[in-house]
Amino acid sequence: MPDRLQERGAMIIRQSKRSLTRVAVVAGLMAAMVAGLPSAANADIMPSGCSDGYQVGATTTINVNGVTAASIKQYWSPSCQKNWGYIYVWQQFIDSLSGTNKSWSFSVAILKQNGTKLGSVNGSAPAREKFSTPQSTAGICTAAWGKLSVTGVKGVVLDSSSGNTSYRCG
Repeated sequence: MPDRLQERGAMIIRQSKRSLTRVAVVAGLMAAMVAGLPSAANADIMPSGCSDGYQVGATTTINVNGVTAASIKQYWSPSCQKNWGYIYVWQQFIDSLSGTNKSWSFSVAILKQNGTKLGSVNGSAPAREKFSTPQSTAGICTAAWGKLSVTGVKGVVLDSSSGNTSYRCG
């Protein structure tokens, strides 16, 4: 009987070790996935007073010189009855400028269907992300718009690209 108990105990220990190993592997994979994401997760920090804001519609990207360079998102706050745009400059784009005399600048805004830009905000290196100013757009179809430019010596624009999310009506 004692041999059987020892055998059973050893089996439980082996199973526990395998389970812990699986948990450690899954935890490691999850950490690696999170670390590899663009920190667009910082978009969870909403403009002041609109903490219930959430993304509406799909994220769109801007490509510059064949490199995925920035993400654009549109957010809506039910309590504020406002929406705003968000732009995030990707690390791979920044890396593509490394070792050159080039830098970047960007703009983000809310875009009405007639082409009017609302709440436009500008940024430049080393900044990587910005929100536009929240806009009261209930009942209006809007998109988030962003523009990313490659700048050279003295801020001369060498290349730029812009894009917008799909329009959302609310």
